[in-house]
Amino acid sequence: MAYSLYCGLLFCLGDYFGFSYRQFLGLTWVLSSLMLLSIFGLSFYNKTKNLKAALFFVAVFIFVCGWAVGAAGGRTGTNNIEKYLNQEVVLSGTIIPGTVKELEDGAISLRMDCELIKQGDKTFTTNGILRLAIARVPMDSKIRTLGYGRLTVQGEIKPIQGFANPGTFDTEMAAKVQGIGGRMSTKAEQVQFSNISRPWGSYPAAVGGAMRAQLNKVMPEKDAAILAGMTLGGYDGIDEDTVRNFATTGIVHILSVSGSHVALLIGFVLSLTRALRIREKQALPIAAAIVIFYCLICGFSPPVIRSALMGMAMLLGFVLQRNEDSGAVLAFVAISMLCYRPMWVLDVGFQLSFASTAGLIYLFPSTKALLTRYMQKYVAAALAVTLAAQLAVLPLLVHYFHQLSISSLAANLIVVPVVEFIVLLTITGLFLSFIVKPFGIILLMFASLLLAPALSVTNWIAGWPFASVNIAHTPFITALIYYLFLICLFRFWPLANLTEYERKIVIALTCLAILLPGLTMHFARQLFTAYFIDVGQGDAALIITAEKKTILVDTGGLRGNFDTGEKIILPFLRYLGINKLDVLALSHGHHDHAGGAAAVARSLPIGCILLPKEEPSGDVSALLNFVKDKSKIKYLASGQQYNLGSCKIDIIEAAPALSPEEKHNANESSAIMKITDNGKSIVFTGDATEEEEIAATTAPIKADVLKISHHGSKTSSEFEFLQAVQPGLAVISVGADNKFGHPAPETLEKLQAIDAKVLRTDHAGNIKVVFDGSNCTWYSYRYQGDYF
Repeated sequence: MAYSLYCGLLFCLGDYFGFSYRQFLGLTWVLSSLMLLSIFGLSFYNKTKNLKAALFFVAVFIFVCGWAVGAAGGRTGTNNIEKYLNQEVVLSGTIIPGTVKELEDGAISLRMDCELIKQGDKTFTTNGILRLAIARVPMDSKIRTLGYGRLTVQGEIKPIQGFANPGTFDTEMAAKVQGIGGRMSTKAEQVQFSNISRPWGSYPAAVGGAMRAQLNKVMPEKDAAILAGMTLGGYDGIDEDTVRNFATTGIVHILSVSGSHVALLIGFVLSLTRALRIREKQALPIAAAIVIFYCLICGFSPPVIRSALMGMAMLLGFVLQRNEDSGAVLAFVAISMLCYRPMWVLDVGFQLSFASTAGLIYLFPSTKALLTRYMQKYVAAALAVTLAAQLAVLPLLVHYFHQLSISSLAANLIVVPVVEFIVLLTITGLFLSFIVKPFGIILLMFASLLLAPALSVTNWIAGWPFASVNIAHTPFITALIYYLFLICLFRFWPLANLTEYERKIVIALTCLAILLPGLTMHFARQLFTAYFIDVGQGDAALIITAEKKTILVDTGGLRGNFDTGEKIILPFLRYLGINKLDVLALSHGHHDHAGGAAAVARSLPIGCILLPKEEPSGDVSALLNFVKDKSKIKYLASGQQYNLGSCKIDIIEAAPALSPEEKHNANESSAIMKITDNGKSIVFTGDATEEEEIAATTAPIKADVLKISHHGSKTSSEFEFLQAVQPGLAVISVGADNKFGHPAPETLEKLQAIDAKVLRTDHAGNIKVVFDGSNCTWYSYRYQGDYF
């Protein structure tokens, strides 16, 4: 029976509601309800002696306990520095060991545990973690060399603000879960450093740093980054292709420390102790001590803590040797973790760890027994592990990643055993390199040699047709129905006593209910819709026509190794269930407009690509490398029109091709295009200059919506052009707190003069504009996410 699992789930749900809705139901009310419920439940049970009634009150009691924990955690919080957001302050605190990282141009980033905050003449105690970026730090600075100490910094605390798009990683929520209350950028001259006695956390961080350095010494940089991530945690230095291929094959968790690594280490230690004939009573504490030491080296971040606790639950499960008891241990660990950090219930890693471990406890035995009838025991066990974990986490994978790996079974059978052996080799080699250095180095070199064929096989599997399937977002109720399906399929309480006929009926109905949202979406009426995607200081927009054709205009692009195509555009398209693009149009080749184009072309089939007549930039050249059929490429010219069913794409203004001797600012080749469907239209301007805008006024350019040129800079948005377009809605795609001061006050004044409603992606996040007949309705994802 899965009573213990249900207890854990009820507490998790209570914690979620307590944290999310504490403004409607305060902690005092919850605690009062808890007390009254306890008294009422005990008196009712004493009168009736009914076991079902007792179970009901126990369930409600656990749920309310979770609610109390969530409400208390949300009320007390761990980010008092949030009170001073957007204010100039002086902060004092200690560097969190292991968080100092190198950035570009001699800058570093770190996390500071804040203790004191000074504003004016007043000083207060505070708490919370500050994400700090310091420019121009000398190479011999103690901040770099020691990695710990006390800092006093002056500057403005800015909020943690990510990209607000459906389907993409929620940076703001992740920061809250980690206790990060704000960020600050400053210069080394504004930072005061003072020594402190060495904190205990710096010792394991130093060991971890020495291990990473050892990997870099004995193998190529790429291999060192991958093996460091696998054994010590983090994705630093791992190339995007590797992450993408591992994600496609459903084994991306291997690239960073997770519960599977801890389980692997426990299995290895127990096997070794058995080989050395050490009794189980001594072996289990040895394994627990090694796990704790390993997690210390990995930094004891929240994911690592979860992995360690799940590992302890696994060890207790070995002692108890019963699924019911193992499930009780899992529920106890989950409840304990949430009592310590209530916000972990919102963390994707916590949810996946809990669900996959529950799947291995409750679904693995039945799955293995079924598969053993048709195949060898070893193959059946390997497949059963993957299936049990995948079945348990399937709704979470669809909800967060909108992608389901079909090739996961093959990758788990072929790649995972090899990679697990490589991980064990690396861990052993790292430890031995401190004891018997030559032998440790030999093991590390051998691990590096084995890694190359493992990566090649992973790349091959990821390249299979339909290696993964995109699944559009589904209602929350679909996940509940899916778990009802599992309860019925595996005969868990309360559906354990159904007759075979009743069971088949329930399974058929739940399957139909799960498929219903997708079928409804497929046949539902589509309105002419535009999404202005939040890509920071850049442009990207998706158009879906009334005939369900898709047009992507620009793809954004940011400095550094952040690929907007991979991290923003593709997850957003997967969220909408889009598996192909009919048109990809680039206004011009600047990085902030074309930076994500190559990633999109690599992952999705594209019917037609519209490009300006200019010397290809690096981003456009990268895009062209993924276009095998060059006939799909069309070069823009003024006056052209492209028809896409009922939708028309008019090229209002596009610069002619220049000779090699002629040069101009790339913005001067930026195309202005108008997309019209059923009488409603949107004008896209890229980074068009005032001259291009004036030239465009000779064409019929009046439109309902205008994407403002060049992020609202004062060098564009000519008043004559704005009057010609007469938009009811003006959208500015711009990055928060950008160094250019966009949008310019002059531009905003012009838009106010023509009485246009102004929307900005830095404020609203992703902006959805829907045309329904004569109505034009818009929604902000940051504030109206339910409409996306």
